[in-house]
Amino acid sequence: MEQTKIMNRRRNLMMVSGAFIIFFTGFPHVWSIYQPYVMEQAGWSQGQASMCFYLALAAFVFGNIIGGRMQDRGNPRKVLWYGGYLFSGGILFSAFLITPSPIFFYITYGIMQGFGQGMVYTTIISTAQKWFRDRPGFASGVIVTANGLCGFFLAPISRRLLADGGPKLALLLIGLAIAAAWLAGCLLFAAPEQQGAEAEMDEAGGAGSAAEMKAAGGAEPAAKMGAAYGQEPGTQRQYASGEMIRTKKFYYLLFTMLFGLLSYFLVSPVSQSYQISLGIPEAAAVSAVMFGSVMNAGMRLALPTLADRIGRVPCIRAVLLMAAAAMAVLGTARSYGATAAVIVIYGCYGGIMGSFPAFTSSIFGIRHMGENYGYVMLGIVIATFAAPGITGILTGNGYGMRTVFLMGVGFAVLAFVCLTLLERELKMEKRAGTGEDLQKAE
Repeated sequence: MEQTKIMNRRRNLMMVSGAFIIFFTGFPHVWSIYQPYVMEQAGWSQGQASMCFYLALAAFVFGNIIGGRMQDRGNPRKVLWYGGYLFSGGILFSAFLITPSPIFFYITYGIMQGFGQGMVYTTIISTAQKWFRDRPGFASGVIVTANGLCGFFLAPISRRLLADGGPKLALLLIGLAIAAAWLAGCLLFAAPEQQGAEAEMDEAGGAGSAAEMKAAGGAEPAAKMGAAYGQEPGTQRQYASGEMIRTKKFYYLLFTMLFGLLSYFLVSPVSQSYQISLGIPEAAAVSAVMFGSVMNAGMRLALPTLADRIGRVPCIRAVLLMAAAAMAVLGTARSYGATAAVIVIYGCYGGIMGSFPAFTSSIFGIRHMGENYGYVMLGIVIATFAAPGITGILTGNGYGMRTVFLMGVGFAVLAFVCLTLLERELKMEKRAGTGEDLQKAE
């Protein structure tokens, strides 16, 4: 009993410290606030300034892949130290590099920051799931919720700093805050030992949480997880990344994420301006983005936690249906229906981002989860770069934003199809596994 209390205390401390560090990994999503100030000071074009966001996002995914491989094979704490140094250092250095040439700013704000963020992000999510093997959706949900809340809190702070002191002061102060959070969080961060401690956590965490869920009328987590993922409890195969990318399941999962996120990336850059073009007051349009951020953060926690009980596939399927309906409303509404649709789209984005870490580990195992999820996140990079290209092609050929949004309905449907194919593949594997077990028994 005492050992159980100690282990629970350690994993809860890890969760708090991890959420504290990962909160700031949402910083690139407030770049749109910094962009006009940097453009004015450095004399950059819109395209040059926008590249900062795209570089940071691309580097973030590759940081997940490389950092995931490093922490899966070595000491997660070291990866967290390296990632935090690159993350905070990239922002601090960039404050002194707002010059007519954007090259060095791209290296620091774009590549260094993004890559370091990816190393931090994958290490904390993977470690949280290893501590909370009985509730992986809850664990990853708490972490990515902290990431989603960053924009909500840092946006008004950044506006004030930029208005009072310009981009140099804002980047310096935010960079120092990130460094402080990283250093403080590292003091409480700890990974479970690879063998003996993991078994103890399965026993300690599983027993406590199962008892709690039974008392609440829920099912045993392990049994529920097995039913949801097509794996019998305790028999899940642990895929290395090279094995994973040779399976159909990986590509079904990748394209489910890619098509599922396209709706959000088609809407997000124009959500405020499009509502205003419909005659919706600016205050209401701004409020929609703020409420959408809250919805985004709430879904990041609520959906994966619910999926621990009822399964990942049903929850993600519901999110994709919501996204398709919201894009249809956005493509046809002429008033406040568009505002409601924007809020729902933000929530669907949060639901996908919150669910996929645990979904990935449920299919391919938790041992190599850091690197594996990095490869799945390539869907985010593709969606981010594809969305402006799709919008540009359609609007450049005389089609309006309504057509763009209706295209989003089609992408949500494609994601639904990919998810259905993935579910069928998992069920086939489960049946094949059951047949092999019967043959061995005979």
